[in-house]
Amino acid sequence: MFSTSYREKTVQLDGHEVKCSVLDFADKQIISLSRDGELDVTYDLQTRPLAVEGSGTQVPTVLIGGNLKTQVLAGQIGQSISKNTILNTSGKFFAKSEPADEDHELLVELVALVKTVLQSQPA
Repeated sequence: MFSTSYREKTVQLDGHEVKCSVLDFADKQIISLSRDGELDVTYDLQTRPLAVEGSGTQVPTVLIGGNLKTQVLAGQIGQSISKNTILNTSGKFFAKSEPADEDHELLVELVALVKTVLQSQPA
């Protein structure tokens, strides 16, 4: 049987509309994390077998676009998933290539938003 569930949350971060939505299927999920409606980076996040859990960080597979900062975001989100996931996000979250003081705070806020939506009940 084909079944899906959908949940989302929108917040304001640094003057931008940030929307996180999760579309669940029986064996996969799609997480979209947009900034002002833009999605231009895609990662494939695979769950790890139980035997390997905790044996290092997850390395997301880049499908479209991305940079080191969005790869770190995808890896952190990958730590929170329980099934194979496609992550669509915006490259503009971390548009500056040089490290900035606010990068870590933004990363923590984005991961927290995704976790909140993942733990929420479907509408």
